[in-house]
Amino acid sequence: MVLVWIAAVVGRAAEPAPLTGEDVLLEVLPEKSLPDLQAALERAMGQSSRVIASLLDLDQARVGEKQARAPMLPYASLSGSLGVAQNKYDYDSYPIKDANGVTVVDANGNPKMEPARSSSALVQDLSYNAGLNQPIYYWGALKKGYQSAQLQKAIASRNVEEIRRTLAIEIRRAYFSLISTVNGLDSEKATLAKMEEERDYLKKQAEGGFVTQSIADSADVRIKDYKLQMERSRNGFDAQWLSFCELTGLDRKSQPLVFPKEIPAVSKDLNPVLPGLASHSGQYIPANLANADDSIRVERLNYEIASTRLRPRFGLGLNASRGYHTPDTVVVFGGPYVVTNFGVSTTVNWAIFDGFSTQAAKQSSLIRLRQQQRARDQAQNDYEETLKNNVTNLRMNWQTLQRSEEALTGARDSVAIIQKDFETGMVEKQKWDAAKTIADNSLMAANNARADYYLQIITYLSLRGKDPAVNLVVRTQSLDAPKK
Repeated sequence: MVLVWIAAVVGRAAEPAPLTGEDVLLEVLPEKSLPDLQAALERAMGQSSRVIASLLDLDQARVGEKQARAPMLPYASLSGSLGVAQNKYDYDSYPIKDANGVTVVDANGNPKMEPARSSSALVQDLSYNAGLNQPIYYWGALKKGYQSAQLQKAIASRNVEEIRRTLAIEIRRAYFSLISTVNGLDSEKATLAKMEEERDYLKKQAEGGFVTQSIADSADVRIKDYKLQMERSRNGFDAQWLSFCELTGLDRKSQPLVFPKEIPAVSKDLNPVLPGLASHSGQYIPANLANADDSIRVERLNYEIASTRLRPRFGLGLNASRGYHTPDTVVVFGGPYVVTNFGVSTTVNWAIFDGFSTQAAKQSSLIRLRQQQRARDQAQNDYEETLKNNVTNLRMNWQTLQRSEEALTGARDSVAIIQKDFETGMVEKQKWDAAKTIADNSLMAANNARADYYLQIITYLSLRGKDPAVNLVVRTQSLDAPKK
């Protein structure tokens, strides 16, 4: 009995955990059956211009973090100088005096003057010094500046994730739109072929006198107008393709992909798992809300930093210098000498009054803080409402999708039946063409319903942070790292 109980326990442990509603949604993602879409997503996550721009912003935030930490560290410096100077002295003439200090005069009674003269000396100086300065107490302003830079880096990192998240949705939407456009171009080609066939028929009727020539000529006018419409449609496709290349990082000169005629149908019955999505209790904070929280923290730090601007700041300085000097022998007697100096100093910088600039900075920071708090609350409400609406749309659009699938199946069955009757001559070609047109229109409607439903699934997973496309590329090297 013990062995049986152990076997039962082990068997239950080996059973896979039941799939959640989100797991089922992940299994039906469209890129699983559309390899070109999967390749586009993989390329876009690393090569899209939007992603590259956000990664450069992240690099800038990393540099900003280093710069914010620098003032907290000691500042060391070395300096030296070598100088040579030529000192020249010019002496003016002055009266000559005897030993008693009486001015000596000549025979004419004029004072005798000492002749003017000049002298010079060459002076050399060689000195070098080293200094170290360390901030001691700045009321936490330096540390808070570093913390602010760290938060900015975290925000920039989440911005990369948010860019990839929204880009992945947009790429899928653009891919589905291209499929619809290509099918529209094919439909226009088929319509043009029918119009040309009808024109040829009318010309034969005109030659036989059954219709007037003007009726036959009007068919040519309609064909010319329709060809112009087809050209506009083609230009629209080209513009869509260039936009898709920009989104995914493809070369704009690359040839368009071969798009499938049909978007794959949803492979699972999702209706049973939809109610569980609305009551999902998993905790997830989207990037924009996390960034809003960090922005509030940054602004609080900015306020605290501004509050220290009128407080004294203390520092410590160490200095050592050594100098070799040759004296000016004209005024000083003696030989060359060396001076060595060691010093320690404390510094105090205290801004007493700054024209109320600090007060204005604090008030401005408080206003920005209130704005960010309100924006954060609004973003939270928008997120919850968007998620709720998305789950509701999933439930309603599922029924729309099922009706589209039923209509497509019925139209294709009708085509198959009418084709057999046409091949046996039981029905005319016009009836078969009409059935094919209905089937083509049903396929277009089904494609639109499938695309819309897939986008609803992707949006839900994206809002929950579960879109696998976001993590297809993990960047480990800085974009501006030197290439060796």
